[in-house]
Amino acid sequence: MSDASDIEKLAELRDKGILTSDEFEKKKAAILSGNSLPKGDSPAKPTKPVPAPWKVGGMIGYVILSLFIPIVGFIIGIVAMAKGKVGKRVGQGVALFLISIFSFVAYVGSSHDGVTSSLGLLGFIANRSASTRHEDSGSTTTAAAVAMDYNKLYREYQANPIKADALYKGKLLTLTGKVDKIDREIMGQPYVTFAIGDYEDIRLTFASSEEDAIATLTKGQTITVTGTCKGTLLSTTVALDDCVLAK
Repeated sequence: MSDASDIEKLAELRDKGILTSDEFEKKKAAILSGNSLPKGDSPAKPTKPVPAPWKVGGMIGYVILSLFIPIVGFIIGIVAMAKGKVGKRVGQGVALFLISIFSFVAYVGSSHDGVTSSLGLLGFIANRSASTRHEDSGSTTTAAAVAMDYNKLYREYQANPIKADALYKGKLLTLTGKVDKIDREIMGQPYVTFAIGDYEDIRLTFASSEEDAIATLTKGQTITVTGTCKGTLLSTTVALDDCVLAK
């Protein structure tokens, strides 16, 4: 309806005594001003939503992960690698840490909601742990494994990693060598290395179900291991995963 029509109806109500003159004037003024509320009333102003503390915390955590930690880690890695062979190994470890951080940040950054991001990160870790437990429940089949000299495997990867991948990556290999280092990966899986040089090695990562067996090993001990070849890591390491010790 038009404003004129509304005012005419109000006038009729006033003339019939249904509305007083004051009521007529107030409603008329409200119609002319384009506001249906009586004079003196005003619509409630919308309030801006206040971010919940946990959302703010999630975003702060995202900023720290995506900016502060990678920058500091990069500086530490560069300094370490500049100090020689031992430092180079440390620098490579820092670089691996940065790769894992960037992977997490990319996953977290896929959500703009702080809580969803945090839960997504926790879900990622839980899923990785569940995947590891699933791997632990099985065992590597050694029947189809190819036995070879680990030094030869390393030399072939150094000569032409593309060709070596075509020959070995994803395949079961059985290697015999002397234990150099015994430690854990970032996600907790135990690993052993066969040394090639000062900072070159074969890295053998085991399922958690092999921990008891790994706990009995000593540096310099000769062992035979079967695992799936994963190719090179930072050009100085050839990696095998899902490894098992020969009984």
